[in-house]
Amino acid sequence: IATITMQAQNNKLKDLRFQTEYQYGYILPEYSNLNYLVNAPVQAINFSLVKQSIGKTEWEELYKYPQFGISFFYTTLGNDEVNGREWAIYPFFRFNLIEFKRFSWFLQTGIGFGRVSKKFDLTDNYLNITTGSKNNIHYNLKSGFEFKINDHLRINAGVGLDHFSNGNTKEPNLGLNSLTSIIGFSIQPYKSSEKIKNNFSKHEVRNRPELSVRFGGNRACALASHYFITATLSFAVNRNIYRAFHLGIGIDGFYDSSTETEMIAAKSGPHKRSDDFQTGISVSQSIVYNKLRIIFQEGVYLGLTYKVKRHPIYTRGTVSYQISDP
Repeated sequence: IATITMQAQNNKLKDLRFQTEYQYGYILPEYSNLNYLVNAPVQAINFSLVKQSIGKTEWEELYKYPQFGISFFYTTLGNDEVNGREWAIYPFFRFNLIEFKRFSWFLQTGIGFGRVSKKFDLTDNYLNITTGSKNNIHYNLKSGFEFKINDHLRINAGVGLDHFSNGNTKEPNLGLNSLTSIIGFSIQPYKSSEKIKNNFSKHEVRNRPELSVRFGGNRACALASHYFITATLSFAVNRNIYRAFHLGIGIDGFYDSSTETEMIAAKSGPHKRSDDFQTGISVSQSIVYNKLRIIFQEGVYLGLTYKVKRHPIYTRGTVSYQISDP
């Protein structure tokens, strides 16, 4: 029984590493006011569980055997009295751009939940112009080099960009961006498994029509006290030119019930009911991993345009997961 238990634990921990990183850097002065509010460097510590893929699917081999994991992140924000501090937890995806036997150059991205200790308050913390809520979305992007000392120990160094904001659910929502240098190490209790080589099926290039309906809500930039309903109706045709990369073209329709409030605050003219609606055409680029897609979209308003600031161009980012096979 003891032998079976130890073997089961070995299988669970195989290809799993425990990583610790220290980060040091600065808040990016994206807005001029931040130059006066930031009075200290950023220092952070990051604990991560990293799982190495071995090629159980052709997608793992296609992405050069990526690593998946979860990070537990704690950081200062340049001013303890005004900005406070943040802790975050987020899953991440990491793949090697260049890999040798002991040395690799990697790129990592992750998104998850972050919470700050201080936020904007009109009476007690009016200097905090970046953060309207304690609960936020945390985004991480990092790139670095890793050196494998032996089967159980690795060291790494690189640079990281961390951003948090609340997705315009509460104002103010400028958010904060930090750029840091990173140094760390990881421990792997057991030796890595042998990587599997797959026989790839033939890729068939085809067009895929897609109709999507989305509903949501936002807080107006005019510091309104309630949420406004938003909706999107889109039709697109996507072409899977490669397994991992698709291109698309489509038409979009938007509804935003905050338009009247925003127009009054921006003094951008009298409001008509039709101003709540916008239409446009767009192109998209999708990065695909199995059933997961990360979509970047750029569009131009045509017909019903955006009346608040009269910007001709709109952009969107979407993460989608395909539940069933087409």
